[in-house]
Order: sequence, then C-alpha cells, then structure tokens
Amino acid sequence: SSSKEQSKTSSSSSVQQKQEKSQKPVVQESKSKTTESVKKENVTPVVEEKKSVPEVKKQPEVKKEVVVSKYDYLPKAVNNAKLVFVFDDAGQNMNHLEKFMNLPFPITVAVLPKLTYSRASADRIRKAGKEVILHQPMQALNLNVNPGPGAITPDMSLYEIELLVKENIAEIGPIKGMNNHEGSMITEDENRISFVMQKLSDMGLYFLDSRTTSQTRVPQAAMSLGLSYYERNIFIDNTQNVSDMVKEIEKGLNIANQKGLAIMIGHIWSANTLPNLLMELYPVLVKKGYKFTTVSKSGGLITP
Repeated sequence: SSSKEQSKTSSSSSVQQKQEKSQKPVVQESKSKTTESVKKENVTPVVEEKKSVPEVKKQPEVKKEVVVSKYDYLPKAVNNAKLVFVFDDAGQNMNHLEKFMNLPFPITVAVLPKLTYSRASADRIRKAGKEVILHQPMQALNLNVNPGPGAITPDMSLYEIELLVKENIAEIGPIKGMNNHEGSMITEDENRISFVMQKLSDMGLYFLDSRTTSQTRVPQAAMSLGLSYYERNIFIDNTQNVSDMVKEIEKGLNIANQKGLAIMIGHIWSANTLPNLLMELYPVLVKKGYKFTTVSKSGGLITP
C-alpha cells in the first residue's frame, strides 16, 4: 500500500507540475498583452496633440507683414546708423508733451525757460528717462519775431548774457546741454555765440546748433575756442502734413547712412501728428537696423 500511495503521490505531483507549467505562459501572455494595450493607449493622445499644433501657428503671421509694409520702402541702415530725435518748445503744454513721453525710444527734449510749465515739463521729461536740454531763446534777424521770455538780445552785455543763461539753466536743470530757439541774429554774431559756447563748456554742457540760419558762425566760434558742438540735420515738421514729415525723415535716414548719424528736430506743438507717426515708424526702422539715441550719447560731436 505504501508503494501505491507513493506512486499516487508522485503521479499527482507530476500532474500538478504539468498544470503549473501550462498555466505560467498564459499569465505571461496576459501580462504582455495588458502592457502592450497600455502602451498603445498612452501613444494615442500624443498623436492627437501633434495634429493640433500647426493649426494654432498659422493665423498671426500674415497680419504682421501687412502692418510694416506701409513704410517698408524706406532705406535700410548702413553700419547701424544712429538717429537722434530732438523735440523743441516744451514748456507750453503738458498734454502735448505727454504724447512724446510715451515714445518707446530715447529722445532729447528742449525746454523753453520762464513759461508756465517750464519746470514741470523738465521734471516730467527726466522722470520718463528722456534727455533734457535748455531751448535758449535768442533774437532773430527779423525783429518782428518775438523769441519769448528769457531771450538773449543784441543789446545785452556779455555779463548780462551769462547771468541770464545761468538763471534759465537753474530753472529747469539739471540739463545735458542747450540749443537755440530762433536766434539767427545771435548765432551770426561770432563774438556773442563764442561767449555762450565757452560758458556752456565751462559748465560741462554741450551746444546744439539748431541752424536757423545758413550764415551761422558756430563752426568758426568752435574752431577759435577749440570746442566741439552738435548741429541739426533735419527739421521734421515744417508742415503738419504727415507725408511731408515722412519725406523729411527719409532725408534724415539718408544722411545717417552717409555720415553715421542724423539729428532731426521736431516740435512739441506737433503732438497731434508726429508722435503717432514715429510710433508707426519705430518698429520698421528698428527692423531695418537703425539705432536710436540722445544727443549726448550719439558720438556726433563736430570738432573743427
């Protein structure tokens, strides 16, 4: 009986082993199938995401090209040509000034002295991170033209001129320099303009010749004193017609490409046209390689 029980035991154990062996692959197959199905399920959403990506990118590109094309005919910059925009006659209207403060590039603003908003204008310009200079009134050859308060006149002594200029600077300072408002009579007087330029140099300030007369004696004064100076290349807003302004700016671009720099003067009283035009031109000119800067940082000093 013991041998029979042993044989029964051995036979039953062999059956169990066979059953276990036959069951193991089934479990592995089901595991592998489950893993494969999970992998396939994980792959599916990735494919769907890839399909949706190109559809998002197509819409904005066409409109950007259309926006910049209006002034795309303007010349490209040569060797990162620099543009300096100066805006004269601040001090009369804060609302007009504010439109220029929103321009997204460096500018120089010339403030008239002894007006209602002279000091407030200078403070606002500095707060906006822009450059402030004194827009010094001077007598014009046409005596019917009133240069306004705080003006240098031909009947003043050199001592009186010095006191006046220092008084005007103290009102709106600190400043970086000065340019002339009107002033053809004074800038054609080499003695007087030499004196003004020397006093500015003594104070560490620059002089920008607005060139209100072709007979300016600033170059001769600078040569005799051994001083450097800046000079205007373009008046932007002789008319309030936008197409005329664009033509003047285009002339400035050509000068900048020839000389490396152009100083262009506009006026705060062009607030209804000029700031909007420059906002529209700015991205076009940046794309074309022009650099925007202030007078003092332009590197455009003229040394006779």
